[in-house]
Amino acid sequence: MTLKSRYLLKALTDDSTDIVFVKGLDGRYLTVNPACAAFFAKESKDIVGRDDSALFDAQTAQSAMDRDRQVISAGLFMQFRSRSQSAPPPEYS
Repeated sequence: MTLKSRYLLKALTDDSTDIVFVKGLDGRYLTVNPACAAFFAKESKDIVGRDDSALFDAQTAQSAMDRDRQVISAGLFMQFRSRSQSAPPPEYS
């Protein structure tokens, strides 16, 4: 992600109450907005560079990573919604 792309994304998402994030092909978070950081109860710097296994329990992380693979293999925009008693994977949007 270029610096210009990050700046534009930040400008568009910082005031959003929706969880917004970008992951690399390796599944690591490249950037998160404040709503995403609040969801994890962490600072953005403590999320960026990590993958779901560092942020969720094993079952939830595996589910999120499986969905990531679906998105990558399809090469298309996809949206997922999840509800659980533990923290769900952030919604793709």
